[in-house]
Amino acid sequence: MLLWSEHIRAMEGGIFKRYDPSDIHHNAQMALDESNRLSRRNWIASTVRKGPELPWWFFSSPVDCCWIAGFGGVHWYYDRKFRRPADISGLNITRDISCASMVNWICDSRRRADPVLLLISLCSYDVLSPPTFIGFHNHIQMFTGDNLFYKSLANTLYMALGIPLGMGLSLALALLLNYETWGMPVY
Repeated sequence: MLLWSEHIRAMEGGIFKRYDPSDIHHNAQMALDESNRLSRRNWIASTVRKGPELPWWFFSSPVDCCWIAGFGGVHWYYDRKFRRPADISGLNITRDISCASMVNWICDSRRRADPVLLLISLCSYDVLSPPTFIGFHNHIQMFTGDNLFYKSLANTLYMALGIPLGMGLSLALALLLNYETWGMPVY
């Protein structure tokens, strides 16, 4: 994506004469040189490998073991705490509820995906090579080197606050218009 953005930037710089408006050939060469410099810098920064290569089982196995142990502990605790005699139909309601909730928790993809995503964020990974551990370099780069991070964060916060507020105000206005009040015929 970075290379494509640089390609577009170089093309626009060459077409719209951003570097040397008097000479079109010199302007195009300057646009290509600037794009080449930025592309090389981004490529070198993206190819820096700082840690060992990690197999994919590294990401899923510890998380799965922790979740299974946690679910087993919760199931064992509630099964022993709330054990009751069987009801009329012969089923233990508490055991059925705890088993159903345990299956629900195991199948809940968000709870399983968050730790895996955290582990992957600590690695340098492209599709063609195995992930390598680089620590918090991705997070540091996100906060210090990415110009669009804070803009996208502001847009996300604006939408996260704006949509519920807009819907709440719309609902309040609809409820207000639904009531028979003194000035309703004028509206």
